[in-house]
Amino acid sequence: MDIPLKENNMNRLKFKHFLAYGCLAFTMVLPSTGFACEENGISDEILIEKANQGDAVSQNKLGLYFEKGNCGFEQDYYSAASWYQKAAIQGNAYAQFNLGFLYAYGRGVEQDYSQALYWYQKAADQGMPWLSST
Repeated sequence: MDIPLKENNMNRLKFKHFLAYGCLAFTMVLPSTGFACEENGISDEILIEKANQGDAVSQNKLGLYFEKGNCGFEQDYYSAASWYQKAAIQGNAYAQFNLGFLYAYGRGVEQDYSQALYWYQKAADQGMPWLSST
């Protein structure tokens, strides 16, 4: 006999599936994004300028700096979520994943499994294999 699941419980099950692969992926993403404060000759000032001009890659990178408290940026989950959101809305898959992670753990945003699942799914829809539901 199948026990019907409420939608919230179903979201939790889907979320746990994504989270299991997402956490593994997060450890794989970090080395490739790099935390060098001046990467490829780009200073933090230029990075901030590019982010303020709407460059999604720079916005995601600033989100990482704030989330981890690197490169002279004080750890600030609220600022990290704000930068990730800007990049995620533009379709940056890494920012979508990172924003989902913050929602999953309630860092800088109110914990919300539905939002975490939403952003993980957006990243998966762009082909991030570790988030694929198949």
